Amino acid sequence: MRTGIYIFTFAFLLLGCHNSSNNEQANSTQVIKKDTAKKSVDGVIPTSKKQPVPLAPLRLKHSKKELLAFLDSISHISVKNVLDSLNAGLALCDTVKFPVDSEESIENLSIELTANEFAGLKKSCRKGAISIWLAKKIFPNLKITKTEKKTKDSLYLRFYPFDEDTLAYKHYAIQITSSPENIWDGTFYFFHGNKLIARHYCFYRFGPDIDSYADNSGDIYVFYKECFGEGAGLAWFHYYFFKYISDTLTPVLNVVQGTSNELITEQARIYGLDAKIIGTDPLKIKMNYSVSLNIQSDSDTYYDTFRNIINDSDIVTYRWDGNHTRYVPEYSSKLSDERLASFYAMEDSTQLARTDLLFLHSYSDLIKSLTESRNDTLSRAAFIYLDAVKSEWNAK
Repeated sequence: MRTGIYIFTFAFLLLGCHNSSNNEQANSTQVIKKDTAKKSVDGVIPTSKKQPVPLAPLRLKHSKKELLAFLDSISHISVKNVLDSLNAGLALCDTVKFPVDSEESIENLSIELTANEFAGLKKSCRKGAISIWLAKKIFPNLKITKTEKKTKDSLYLRFYPFDEDTLAYKHYAIQITSSPENIWDGTFYFFHGNKLIARHYCFYRFGPDIDSYADNSGDIYVFYKECFGEGAGLAWFHYYFFKYISDTLTPVLNVVQGTSNELITEQARIYGLDAKIIGTDPLKIKMNYSVSLNIQSDSDTYYDTFRNIINDSDIVTYRWDGNHTRYVPEYSSKLSDERLASFYAMEDSTQLARTDLLFLHSYSDLIKSLTESRNDTLSRAAFIYLDAVKSEWNAK
């Protein structure tokens, strides 16, 4: 009986081995067919893994000694004039017009509406549309095309209430548009009760982005985003803050909100910043930012040529200064006015060189440490960046 069981078991195992061998052969055949199918016309089997691009020999226009001397000279100079010149075109006020192609940027007004005009305006806010004849009476220099005059009786109206009671009509803004789909630019008209107190032109690019908040004293603050540049590899937005003080809308702060500068792959530095408001009393803004440097001195090859040297975040608190009616930043050791300005996404090469100067000045210790790094890739990136900035400044 045992012999029969042994013979049966041996036969079963032998059959299993035979089937396993056949299965392995079939699987092997399938793999060969699969690999054969992957072959290209010239018979080369492509790989799915990205091969690292070999770096070209380091080609610098200046010696490393000259570049280190250049870095040292920058770290000891005052860049206040550079910072002020960059911010001059960003400080929107009565006398500064930006963008240069707009007819107005900010204009303070003091136009009191009649009882009938005010009642008609509130009714228009509820409807989302305003008659052309009423709009012309209330809003000065309102642009209405000949086609609109001939074909329309009313215009679209956007209503932005800033009070907790959205129908209080105490602090609010209005936009008049010919189309509800207008997403590029427009004018905000700010009101305090029945008085039109300000007109602000804004280029917002992706649709109007305006908001408000009240502090513990009940004072109303308004802020919106202005677009200074947007395109393939480029983005630059600023936050503008204003405070209702009696019958005036006073500018109290402007700060970079979001940038991205990757215009050309062969540039020596690419960077980005994104800011978000996380508190309003006191005002707190969280900044996330990053910087990468190019490791390729030969501009013929672009793939995977940047290495990240900064990837950080910080929270900046802005305290209210009643004596100067403005917000004052409280920076930690991470950020400063100068460092934030180095993230402005300048498209013009001359202006871009100034942001690079601010970056080198405010991050000179970091760049110096990279030049001394045992990591050859990071050291290479630092020298390539120094060489590019020095060449740009020599060309000015």
